Amino acid sequence: LKIAASMAAIRPDHISFDAATGFIVASGGGHEDGRVSVITNDGTELWSASGIPMDGGTAIMPGGRLLVAIGREVEELDLRGDRVGVWQLPSRAFFFHRLREGRYLCAHPDGGSLAEYGTGGELLWQVDGFNHPSWVERLQNGNLLVVVVADKPKEGSEQQARGGNMEVIETSPDGKVIISRIHPR
Repeated sequence: LKIAASMAAIRPDHISFDAATGFIVASGGGHEDGRVSVITNDGTELWSASGIPMDGGTAIMPGGRLLVAIGREVEELDLRGDRVGVWQLPSRAFFFHRLREGRYLCAHPDGGSLAEYGTGGELLWQVDGFNHPSWVERLQNGNLLVVVVADKPKEGSEQQARGGNMEVIETSPDGKVIISRIHPR
């Protein structure tokens, strides 16, 4: 219940779980009125800052600092919420989170790509060819789970009848081989 109350106060658009620290990073709000909070798994808020533009998600760095994806930038914030560094990304980031120490996974909807970055913002890996990816997660087996915009359904098809245009794709670890597709109802 305490974690639900903490989340309700934030009304997050993005939630990431950092397995290395056991913390939850919740962020939400608009570009100008965003808020980011670090919460323990029992619901205790450890750190929070308001007035931070929110667009693409957040990740915890070693030492408790945060990386916050805002458009084409990733800002590094200290424990007081002050900016201590910034990276430039090749295109807008819509989803951004930590994989493990020193590696961050990101979806670039405008460029149709998924990418991993190092702690200094250096590109470590990228795969293109996705239709507006809005969320990505690396599974324990190494495969990627990606939410994309589905192709426009054919007139009168079952997919059109369901009304959805999103699709979940599981790919190989390199993102190049599609293993399965799910069209949520």
